[in-house]
Amino acid sequence: MQTALFGFIAGAIIAANLPIVPSPWIAIATSAIALCLPKRLAPFVLGVLLGLGWISFHNQQYEAQLVPDAFAGRDITTTNKIISLPQRIDDGWRFVAETKQEGEEAWHGTLRLSWYRTDEIPKMGEIWRFDVRLKPPVGFANQSGRDYERFLLSQGLHGTGYVRSKAPELLNQKQTARALLRQKLLVVTEDSNHQDLILALAMGDRSLLNSDRWELLRETGTAHLIAISGLHIGFVYWLVNGLCRVFNTRLNVTSQYPRARMIICSLFALGCCAVYAQISGMALPAQRALLAITVWCALQALQIRLSRTELLLALLAGVIIVSPYALYGISLWLSFGAVANIALLNWLWRKRSRTNFVGRLIYVLTFQLVLSVLLVPVSSLLLGFFAPLSPLANMVVVPLITLLTLPLMMLLLVILPISPTFASWLAIPIDELFSLFVYWLTLITQLDLGVIEWPSTLLVCLFAALLITLSNRRLWPMAVCIASIPLVMAFRQIDDQSWQVDVIDVGQGLSVVVQSENDVLVYDVGNRFRSGFVVAEHSLHQVLKAKGIRKIDWLVLSHNDIDHVGGAQSTLSKFDVENIMQPKPDRQSARLGNYHYCRRGQSFRLGDLEVKVLHPANPLTRNKNNHSCVLHISDGHRSILLTGDIEASIEKALVEKRLQLKADLVVAPHHGSKSSSSAAFIEAVEPDYVVFSRGAYNRYGMPHSGVVNRYRNSGSRLLDTACLGQITLKMAKTEIEVTSTRVDGASLFWPFWYQSLSGCRRAM
Repeated sequence: MQTALFGFIAGAIIAANLPIVPSPWIAIATSAIALCLPKRLAPFVLGVLLGLGWISFHNQQYEAQLVPDAFAGRDITTTNKIISLPQRIDDGWRFVAETKQEGEEAWHGTLRLSWYRTDEIPKMGEIWRFDVRLKPPVGFANQSGRDYERFLLSQGLHGTGYVRSKAPELLNQKQTARALLRQKLLVVTEDSNHQDLILALAMGDRSLLNSDRWELLRETGTAHLIAISGLHIGFVYWLVNGLCRVFNTRLNVTSQYPRARMIICSLFALGCCAVYAQISGMALPAQRALLAITVWCALQALQIRLSRTELLLALLAGVIIVSPYALYGISLWLSFGAVANIALLNWLWRKRSRTNFVGRLIYVLTFQLVLSVLLVPVSSLLLGFFAPLSPLANMVVVPLITLLTLPLMMLLLVILPISPTFASWLAIPIDELFSLFVYWLTLITQLDLGVIEWPSTLLVCLFAALLITLSNRRLWPMAVCIASIPLVMAFRQIDDQSWQVDVIDVGQGLSVVVQSENDVLVYDVGNRFRSGFVVAEHSLHQVLKAKGIRKIDWLVLSHNDIDHVGGAQSTLSKFDVENIMQPKPDRQSARLGNYHYCRRGQSFRLGDLEVKVLHPANPLTRNKNNHSCVLHISDGHRSILLTGDIEASIEKALVEKRLQLKADLVVAPHHGSKSSSSAAFIEAVEPDYVVFSRGAYNRYGMPHSGVVNRYRNSGSRLLDTACLGQITLKMAKTEIEVTSTRVDGASLFWPFWYQSLSGCRRAM
């Protein structure tokens, strides 16, 4: 059984990470071959094929239900049932809805929708008819950073969109019990200082948490405590089951049938867990915990004994069967990493004596501290960082939340529908406990340890070396070799005969990284949205950290449009920037001692490269796009042209002045807008490659078809970040090597199957 379960899990993981979706029927049909294999090998092969077929089947179902490409850029009339608690955003709402296009044989799916600039207050359970503008799941695709498409897949979401109707129609205003409970909870906690944390722990509603609160939780590694997960569901089961047994013993109920008493108490506790999970919105962590407890109760009732390893594998296989898309989420592996470490500690310390109270207390505190340390490699591998304060923080706040706050919270949820007045009194001690929670976390953050971010390659190699050493100490030479790979890569520099250009996928915006020897130039830093979301923090910054770059020699901001300079403040705060260049300084840049005005005639060295400024000249025009700082970068053999958002009038001026425009690579002016890339300009540049940095399905229709045709007719090879993700060009004297994330994969891996599902990606 253990071998078959392991094979099933392995097959599922393989299917989830393939570059294509194989036919599930081939895997299932060939499973008959496993029956002809030796007895020791047959269960494993059969499990692999079944796991491969199961995940491939669901991957095909997901692909078939995606928002059609034909919907992009069109208003679609839909009926929408809101199935999540709406989250307040900057100027509207965001929620998950079951959406159905009106008409016969219409499309339907689950979407993440935004509703901007509305006076309506949407509620969970309501059904609305309105026009929406939809697009398939689209995110950034870089060698490192946020994988939004994978996140949407893990949630089973088939696309995103926003409401366009000026006159939406409410078809059914019946709210769910969860929405009504949330409204009552908001009322009774109105005067609480920590209403956001109360809602998060009580209902899994984290919509009120602000950025400062998130940063505090991230820095201390305690975010898991305010997400309803296995820890909370498991404690509810333990608490209710224990109280039920005490009640049975005191009242002498079912005393003659101890087995029946055990089953009744387990079922009652399981039912309470199910109610709590339902209140939390049945998030994936709650679903996994509920499934695990159900399996545990079934095994106890049927008196089936499994080893720790078999039980862990059975639970993981059960999650994959019930929630196959959970395989793509980080939380699944964080949860099972924690459970595996708990099982390991229980096995290692099984003979420790803990009979008296002091012994048990020391055991619990030591256990919590060691567990936090063991989870460092797990969280580092999956999240790319770990919080050094996490062991110290969790040692105090885990008992505080689990043993004190959570029981009071359960009592509040029970009392709330019956007596809101008593519930408001009960909210007072809960708020005080959260005050202690925040006080302790704020206190230890004064140590100023922050978070430590490691490149994923380093983490993978160190983790692999650790596993090899633990499995067989004789293999330590192999482990040392694997652990040395990141060290070799860290000292490896770009070939002396070449330099590198990375056009980062930042959606509708621009960010380019140029490296020569150890010198780095960053040209533009992407967008920043009104919600506070900074694109660079999830794309450019992650790429730089993956490359081991902590110092930027030149930060050039082409002009002050937000889609080019949105990440400037964040970049300046997180990296050592030696020089900053800009046509017109903002308040922050002007105060820097290393500031340079971008003006024609300037030049500087970047390693072996010469960087020349071709534009702007004094005085600056009123058109911000035509302020753009135009750079020509060359090593004497290969060259690139970075143009910002200049328009045809500036292109004409550059051509007439007979400046050095010829380049092997040009980043298309203004993302391929029809107001730029004139025929005369393209003829003067004669680029072998042109890169369009733009967002997929953008509302501006960029790049314009006329611009695309002009570059194509000139013989240029067209590269598009919306189609290819991050584009990397290694500029050597003999050739230019082009790679991209969506075609060649990120880091050590090939591209994932879900990265080629929408838009022009099908035609790559």
